[in-house]
Amino acid sequence: MNKKVESLCYLFLIFLTGCMVGWIYEEIFYWITEGMLRNRGILYGPWLPIYGIGALGIYEMKPLKGLEGFDNKALYGHDDHSEIRDEKGKIVAYTRNGVQFKAMNNTQTEMGKISNLITDMTLKGAGADELAKAVRHSMVVIDAEKHGLDYKQSEKDNDIALLKRKWQGEVDPTTGKLHTGAGTILSRAKGEKQVLKRKGSPIIDKETGEVSWKEVREEYIDKNGKVQVRTQKSTRMAEVKNAEDLMSKDAGPKEQAYANFANFHKNLANQARKAMVNEGKIAM
Repeated sequence: MNKKVESLCYLFLIFLTGCMVGWIYEEIFYWITEGMLRNRGILYGPWLPIYGIGALGIYEMKPLKGLEGFDNKALYGHDDHSEIRDEKGKIVAYTRNGVQFKAMNNTQTEMGKISNLITDMTLKGAGADELAKAVRHSMVVIDAEKHGLDYKQSEKDNDIALLKRKWQGEVDPTTGKLHTGAGTILSRAKGEKQVLKRKGSPIIDKETGEVSWKEVREEYIDKNGKVQVRTQKSTRMAEVKNAEDLMSKDAGPKEQAYANFANFHKNLANQARKAMVNEGKIAM
């Protein structure tokens, strides 16, 4: 085996290991937080490619100079004994250098946002200086709730709003407004999508093998007295027939490769279901 093939095999193993470790991590996380196991893998496999790409990035990427000597607690920590609590004793704010700031209470949401930004920036080829800003902010966000860090000031200092506009911004052709958020197929794939409540078993099309569901429109009154339609969670990847629909407008070959990979497995699943419903029961 020549060195080039050996190197490619090694990189593939790193990718595969990252995919599976990420899947195991998310399975454990949801079991702890929700008390149940959820298949977080893409389609039907025990893997999450976003973690595999992250593993490759860590392996290939040189250390970011912008992270040298960075101490999130020293830079964004609150003043001693500055906790401000509500009537129930919960910390709602701190002061830093005498200025009050709101306490973090949604770590998971904020980490999701900055993780998506780092993913999109990496995929689109952002430079080391800009990546360092995003990573510095992620280091503040992940510790903000536990250690009372001023993550909003970190957001300003690291130009996160500007980075979102540059690397995730897309103009809505209908309204002409700029929207930011998950900006590539990798960050959009497992993004949450609310669908009408589904009942019963999935319906398999005998011609295509595609799955559909019996949807039920149920309304309920929420705690504020408003009428709401009952929905359930799905993912954006699960709800699209063609993974290319999740690609960014300026998608490069990496996004296309990911879409091709996802579509291959979607087609594979359709063919398996088609064969299952058309073959019927096997006599023993």
